[in-house]
Amino acid sequence: MKIKNTINSCITGIGVGMPITVLCIALFGGWNESIKGILVWLVASAFYGLISLIFGSEKLNLITATAIHCVGCLAITCAACTINNYTDNFLSILLYVL
Repeated sequence: MKIKNTINSCITGIGVGMPITVLCIALFGGWNESIKGILVWLVASAFYGLISLIFGSEKLNLITATAIHCVGCLAITCAACTINNYTDNFLSILLYVL
């Protein structure tokens, strides 16, 4: 039980500390493309977590929940790639991700 609590504490510390650290770096003059990329993927990760909550829904069967989850994750990934300017257009991103 101590190991589980230790791991949970580490994950909580990372989960709280990472966004605060990156935000402070960005606010105090450290803004660059690397920080932008980290912030975008940090927000995308939060959205991945939120879209994963659909599996706890009792109203949807597993196939429907999986389909919604896949489409949602695809949309989140394409949006993050677009914000980070990974390619010239949205279709290229969609093809790369698929």
